[in-house]
Amino acid sequence: MNSNQTYIVILTAAAYLLGTIPFALINCRLFGRVDPRKTGNSNLGAANVFRKIGKKAGIATGISDAAKGLTPIVIARLLDLPVWS
Repeated sequence: MNSNQTYIVILTAAAYLLGTIPFALINCRLFGRVDPRKTGNSNLGAANVFRKIGKKAGIATGISDAAKGLTPIVIARLLDLPVWS
């Protein structure tokens, strides 16, 4: 296994683990102490948080969810890993 393959395996595992972090739940507890799974449409998404907790928590959730999707891509590009096509 060469170094690029090692990076890809590690980055894939890290991206999976990062994706499991429920930022909606974390932000709701920080901003409003309400469990979004028990209010609104029971969805752990930025829209539900925005509607039920407030604007700041909804925006924070949207940004943090986008960041957890973007982070592995940025790291892969910084490591100059090959693009799969």
